[in-house]
Amino acid sequence: MDNQRDLRGAVDTLLHVFQQGYEPFVLTAIKSAHGHQWLEVLRNTPDLRVSAQHVQVRLDATALVRVMLHHWEDTFSRILTSTERNMLYEVRHIRNKWAHQSPLLIDDVDRLADNVVRLLRAINAANAEQATQLRESLRDKRYRRLTFFQNLWVIIPVSILVVSIGAGAIVWWQLRSAVIPDQPTIQTRTQQVDPVDASTAEDVAYPCKPGEIKANPRTMIYHVPEGAYYANTRNSDIQCFVTVTDVEAAGYRQAKR
Repeated sequence: MDNQRDLRGAVDTLLHVFQQGYEPFVLTAIKSAHGHQWLEVLRNTPDLRVSAQHVQVRLDATALVRVMLHHWEDTFSRILTSTERNMLYEVRHIRNKWAHQSPLLIDDVDRLADNVVRLLRAINAANAEQATQLRESLRDKRYRRLTFFQNLWVIIPVSILVVSIGAGAIVWWQLRSAVIPDQPTIQTRTQQVDPVDASTAEDVAYPCKPGEIKANPRTMIYHVPEGAYYANTRNSDIQCFVTVTDVEAAGYRQAKR
């Protein structure tokens, strides 16, 4: 999944899942905080179009993010944390790239999927599990394709080498048979090639660079490249450090494993 049509389709699906989970939450929070004036509060939100004739309000993903960020201090800061607020900004950024026909990266889709899952879990949305399955499906397609092309770089040269060796052996055997016809045929043995590990240093280190230390601001624990949970620590909150001195100076403690 790396062409723009597939990437844009994935973003559209993720925004729809986000809208399904957050629309009832946002409307309930606005009504609870502002009482009978809630509709007027929505109408006064900049760049938000709400019909004056209909109490049945429908908000898409863009409108939901706009309402939450504009009314953060008076309504949503009581329910969500600053971490979720940062996720909303990133959802808005990727949504804008999608809406303005800007080129999308596969990393954009991965970050959006991760933020949507975490935002839905933050409010215990009914479709949080659906979003999780969607995120894992997108990641499975991404890394399966990456592994396939990584293996091709090994399979193709090895295949060429094997064919070349085989062709050379046939020519050698024919020449030898022509010179010494009474000699028994020499049997060749094929050697087993150890399977190549498809995972790369970039996959293990994501979202950091190979060799960097991963620090999780939620747990305040850091993982070194040799750690047992280093490869599994890969969410978008991860901070990257070059040395142990730097990460411990930032207040993190090393994982036990």
